[in-house]
Amino acid sequence: MKRMLACLIMVALLVTLSLPLALAEQGPAIGLPNPVVEATAEEAAKESGTFGATLPEGATDARYSYIKGKDGPVIFQVQFTWEGSECAIRAFKGTQMEDLSGMFFPWETDRKMMIGAYPGRVMYTEGEAGVVMWYDARNEQVFNASMAIGATLDKLMKLAYANAEWEQELMSEPDIIPFGTLVAPYEASDEKALGEALGITFAAPQGATDVKYFKLGKDSPAGLVSYQLDGKNYLLFAAKDTEPYDPSGQMVPWEHFAAAELAEYQAEMMYNESGMGLITWFNKDEGINRSLVLESATPETLLAAAKELVK
Repeated sequence: MKRMLACLIMVALLVTLSLPLALAEQGPAIGLPNPVVEATAEEAAKESGTFGATLPEGATDARYSYIKGKDGPVIFQVQFTWEGSECAIRAFKGTQMEDLSGMFFPWETDRKMMIGAYPGRVMYTEGEAGVVMWYDARNEQVFNASMAIGATLDKLMKLAYANAEWEQELMSEPDIIPFGTLVAPYEASDEKALGEALGITFAAPQGATDVKYFKLGKDSPAGLVSYQLDGKNYLLFAAKDTEPYDPSGQMVPWEHFAAAELAEYQAEMMYNESGMGLITWFNKDEGINRSLVLESATPETLLAAAKELVK
């Protein structure tokens, strides 16, 4: 009997030790079997060799710590409550984007997004858990920010924007496009040459005027059609890929984000009050990402303009 009791105790102990740390702490899922050391914000930043992290406006109950295991970087961590959810931001030194959030779920949405000046990734299930991550190359720091519940595209992007880096040299060409900036090398083209170069059909909507075509980028080229329609300026970007992302590469501090259904596609919209907006969608069958940029955009005008292109 004593031997059986000892075995049961040992099994229980092993199970407890193997549980994700977040379950033991009653916080967001972490899942790393490494020691979490409580600390001040300054101590956690120093131990991890990072600048730490800035909390989003309205965050409360911040608890700082660092995670130091045998392998991998020392991780700065802050856990807090925001928008009615338990959240966490992790930061660590690195050379590329890496997922050390410990959030392992079958996400409904998984797509690339620009976080400030750098490419990032957003993964979430609407109203449930979510993660946003990116690599800040200027500061050589990787960020993983997560929500345990209530995640939306808008919330995750605002969580990321609290630490987004915007400093990067832009290529401003006001004579080429009617608004915004191009963030990639470009060359003028025409409809036929652009289509043959990228394997994509490029055409402005019927009735469009002042139509111009450009090839953007070198390593991962995209195409741009600039045009006017009903007195408004439009930019249509397109590029081939195997997963969804915004081919425009526009680095804009958007104020609002929203997911939407566009025919049979999942679309993401981002826009500023009384300013420009962007809607982006991925045609999986064709392997083509498209983004449409509008002036004076609203969710309604973004959707309406995009619907004209997917008929």
